[in-house]
Amino acid sequence: MKIKLAEEVKHLTLEELEELYERYISGEKNQELMEEYGIDAHPNKLVSLFPPVIHESLECAYCALPLFYKRKSKSGSSYSMEYFCIECNHKEGYHYNRPLECNCLPCSEKRAEAVRAKLAADLEKISQEYNLDKKAMLSYLKLSFSHKCYLLSLFLMQSESDLNHIKSLNNSGSAVDLSPTSDFDNEIILKLHRDGAIAVDPSSPFSAFDSSDDFKSFYYRDVLWVVNVSLDGSNRLSLGELFKLVYVELRDGIQIEWEEDLKELVFRLAEEEVVTYLDVCLEQLQLPEAPKKTNEVIKEILNDFSVSEIYYFIKKATENAHLFYAKGKAESRKHAVNTIPSKILYLATRASNEGWDVYKYNRTYSNERSQLNIVLFDFVIGGGDDIAFYKSPEVLWNNELYKMFDSSKSTKESSKDTSCVICGSVDIIIKTDKNSLTLLCTKCGELQQFYASKN
Repeated sequence: MKIKLAEEVKHLTLEELEELYERYISGEKNQELMEEYGIDAHPNKLVSLFPPVIHESLECAYCALPLFYKRKSKSGSSYSMEYFCIECNHKEGYHYNRPLECNCLPCSEKRAEAVRAKLAADLEKISQEYNLDKKAMLSYLKLSFSHKCYLLSLFLMQSESDLNHIKSLNNSGSAVDLSPTSDFDNEIILKLHRDGAIAVDPSSPFSAFDSSDDFKSFYYRDVLWVVNVSLDGSNRLSLGELFKLVYVELRDGIQIEWEEDLKELVFRLAEEEVVTYLDVCLEQLQLPEAPKKTNEVIKEILNDFSVSEIYYFIKKATENAHLFYAKGKAESRKHAVNTIPSKILYLATRASNEGWDVYKYNRTYSNERSQLNIVLFDFVIGGGDDIAFYKSPEVLWNNELYKMFDSSKSTKESSKDTSCVICGSVDIIIKTDKNSLTLLCTKCGELQQFYASKN
């Protein structure tokens, strides 16, 4: 094992180098020493030209050769110490009481292998924690109307049928949003998960899980989802199978059991669309968030006005708040936005009392229809944006939607004593249209259809 000397000191013997180092350490000037020993280099470089020193006991973990260390300079500190192998460049030692990280090939490979082993172990933990075989499945019969609308919306914009999962909310790629607001998006996903309709896909990206608590929690906007619904209690439906069931049921007409859910969803979508427009106006005018009571005002005036008409009140109220601040009458922007709910209510009350023909706004790029809106008003109810955007939800409900349920209630009442002709179960779903009546037993699946006489 031969130590290579620097070019500048190759003309010196090892004894001369040791003598030179002793004189250097004792404090003689670098310039004078280098001139005396015929060394052609910058004076500050002198200490780096001395050959390293062999350590008496440390050996390279890979080459089994002694480790070396560099000579200390006159002003060298004891905070760092590095030992190295002259064959493979393996390093050991410390820097400010911290172990040195060696970048030699064997050490790099060892760290990489440790990372791979840790990742494999972590993925196994995730696989066990979110094992779908351990998840209790939700019966299809327990899906509410809202569940089905949410699921159909997700199927249409977020599903990857080839992979049998629903994409994460943060990886949509869709031209439309799930709902009018991100808060409502979050609420939808969390409700479906909490109620057991969907489950976390264990094959979600590793970064979607929280390692700080041993992967027992996850980031719900980043994980992938799988449907967790069963018809028979034993087999989980595929994405495509559940899509077909939900699609057909929602397509075939409104059921009386959906009344409460449908009404709530009609009003909620209207409220969220108004809130979205309010946020757009506030952002354009560089105003902070409006007070919480604004939402209560919005709910109240939706009884008399459409989303389109309320946009007019929102526009006027936010502009008024902006002028209030710009003219120096408000103490702060926050003070200015506190006037918004009362201004909205004032305008809506005047419009109602005085019979205004309120200007109806149209949709813009900032308030396009959501997928949930399209499913509800185009697919389930029918009528599209003509009723979703341009009619008050209260008026829409009282004049049109409620009648659908009211006309079905007599049929529902008369079905209380109806039982299945096959198994005798009274768990019967009754559907009617203009010319037929259909009885479906939810216990055995028996289907009976009766048609009106032509006479």
